[in-house]
Amino acid sequence: NMLGAAAARRAGVGRIVTSVRSLNPGNYPQWCKWWYRVGDILSARIADVVTVNAGPLVRDHARWALMNPRRIETVHNGIEPSSLEINIPDARVWLRTLLGIADDVPLIGCIGRLSIEKDQPTFLRALGYLQDSGLSFHAVLVGDGPTEPELRALAADLQLGGNLTFLGARADARRVLAGLDLLALTSRLEGFPNVLLEAGFLGVPTVSTDAGGVRDVVGDAEGVCRRGDAAAFADAVSIALRHPERTAARAKIQVTRCRQLFTAEQMVQRWISLYRLQP
Repeated sequence: NMLGAAAARRAGVGRIVTSVRSLNPGNYPQWCKWWYRVGDILSARIADVVTVNAGPLVRDHARWALMNPRRIETVHNGIEPSSLEINIPDARVWLRTLLGIADDVPLIGCIGRLSIEKDQPTFLRALGYLQDSGLSFHAVLVGDGPTEPELRALAADLQLGGNLTFLGARADARRVLAGLDLLALTSRLEGFPNVLLEAGFLGVPTVSTDAGGVRDVVGDAEGVCRRGDAAAFADAVSIALRHPERTAARAKIQVTRCRQLFTAEQMVQRWISLYRLQP
């Protein structure tokens, strides 16, 4: 943003729009450099408009970049619906065959890089509660990252055993997603959670923590829990699995919501409208 905005201003570009795609770097001390904030402050002053991809990021970036939030516009991520035309029944059969589980066993998945901000330990602890309650299920953890050794150790401590499979990083993650009965997102920090958007388009029900732009995607739907509360998350998952008709109806509403609000075409038109505005 800093280099692009400065170069554009020097070249005489008539309108400069920069883009922020996550919560400010100060939330991620493991990789934040001291000069990141300087860069964001400078680029915010050069740009005519700063954009974010989720509502909660407006106030977050305004504070970080020391700017007026009225100069920040929200442009939600969008997906081309045709890119998610996956045969759901085929995906279910394929995934259960891959895992070696029966068709009537509920399948829960958590998909994302294995890192601190995604808080997969809460997911695993929630599975522990579900296992102790006697609920039949199988869970998959899709992704890789720096916290994988910690997560494998926690899964062993919780004795999740045959109820959990680590699938690692996969090029076919969307097909895995389409085969799930329920997607779980336990993040502590999020910008705009694309995996919830993909689940919405596919009609896969979700349970999520209330992080970042989660409610931008799902609205005021059921199945949104406090961050870091494994017991509450387990309860929400249990309710979703024990009431499949209500859960399926909620997922159907999400399909409509996503197609109305989050297509790639709508995203493009929003960008174009910002570039066409006069400074």
